Amino acid sequence: MKKTVIYICLLTMIIACFCGCGKSGKEYKEDIIYQLQNRDGTLIIKEWTYLLGSGAEIYYKIGDTMTLLGNTTGADNGFCPFAEGSYEIKEYGDSVCVSWCFRASDNDRSHWKSKTFEFPV
Repeated sequence: MKKTVIYICLLTMIIACFCGCGKSGKEYKEDIIYQLQNRDGTLIIKEWTYLLGSGAEIYYKIGDTMTLLGNTTGADNGFCPFAEGSYEIKEYGDSVCVSWCFRASDNDRSHWKSKTFEFPV
């Protein structure tokens, strides 16, 4: 009886791995496209989730050229601040500051994070 239970558990784990692991990598949300006010080009925010983690890749696009400026990270609860509209973008000459809500409950911005990215020359 014990061997049967062990075999069933092992088989269940193997099946779960094949079903769950078939989806490899990040699941991306719809891109956010932000038209820059002080320079040519756009920012493209590619937000993703993976298990309960989240983050975003920030790109600068001018013409057909897209350059990765950097990445952000989210909390470990699957909250996607960019998809929820909980972010802010400020331009400063040759850089841009992206701020985002780290947790869904941070309406007062006390735990927002921010990163400044330099535009390529």
